[in-house]
Amino acid sequence: MNREALLPRAALAAFFVVLLVATAAGATTSPTTYSAYNSDWDGTSALRERAETATGAEPVAVSTRAYDRADAPSTLAVVVAPSSSYTTAELATVRSFVEGGGVLVVAADVDPTAANDLLAGVGAGARLDGRPLRDERSFFRTAALPVVRDVRDDPLTRGVDELTLNHPTAVEPNGAQVLVATSGFAYLDDERNALLDLEEDMRSYPVATTERIGDGQVVTLADPSLFLNGMADRSDNAQFLDNLVTARETTILDFTHGATVPPFVVALGIVQRTPLLQALLVGAAVVAVSVWAFAPDLGARLRGRGLGSTRGRRPHRRSTVGADAASLRASLRRAHPDWDDASVERVAAVVAQRLTDARRDRGD
Repeated sequence: MNREALLPRAALAAFFVVLLVATAAGATTSPTTYSAYNSDWDGTSALRERAETATGAEPVAVSTRAYDRADAPSTLAVVVAPSSSYTTAELATVRSFVEGGGVLVVAADVDPTAANDLLAGVGAGARLDGRPLRDERSFFRTAALPVVRDVRDDPLTRGVDELTLNHPTAVEPNGAQVLVATSGFAYLDDERNALLDLEEDMRSYPVATTERIGDGQVVTLADPSLFLNGMADRSDNAQFLDNLVTARETTILDFTHGATVPPFVVALGIVQRTPLLQALLVGAAVVAVSVWAFAPDLGARLRGRGLGSTRGRRPHRRSTVGADAASLRASLRRAHPDWDDASVERVAAVVAQRLTDARRDRGD
């Protein structure tokens, strides 16, 4: 094949490679804030990787059925910034998980409605306030990024002396035990004007609590930003995350009501939970490999039998080749009257075959 014919095919192949790579990237990553498949500063891919390394399994749950399948006493589940409320049936599933010995960590974003509904649904007393929490004395860069140093002893705070938060709110304990609290110079910005107004109370506010529910535990966090990739290197945030993902043998990262999960990950999860589908996919792969390995010229055979898209052209090609061969034999006999019939037939056959090959290369 000449160079001019190769260039368009090479360009088309390159285009399909780029398209395949782009499609794969879109199917396995997500730009959504808090997504476990977002590797930018506002994603939580580092949390997912920590949990996967610690437990040796894919931690992201694409359905609340993950709570049913989990061994509750050996599992910790983290709900990151839920944006929609769980159904009654889902709440019953999560509550059963907690009461059976599981640890549930709930961290809310700006609107704590869905998180508070979840806390109420599992029987927890703690609630998230929702108003911005600022600290005018202990902060990183601005008062909207409080550095909290009032850390109580607990397995989840082992090795943690301080945490850096990013636009948090406060936790109302309502009987829950306070794990972490701000300095006495914090306040809830009720007016949302980044100023301490006369009616706003400056004091220490809880930002993390824990409480027993049945045989399990519920941990309430006032800031899901602790899990962001961009916050992992601040203070002892990384140590706190490591404590979470190693607290139990198994970790579930529950994004079922929060950040989107890429379609490929959802599909993979379905396949992993469906043995029949696994068998069908394996069978299809075996058939495809067998066809590729043992019948590489299947397409040519089908076209030769009139089953391909060129079936209307094949008879015409054969008749043309036959006519060319007869003309060649006649010409050879005229040019070489001393040749016998066998020599004429042999040379005519070689020339006819070369003509046929040339037409095939041109796509005639």
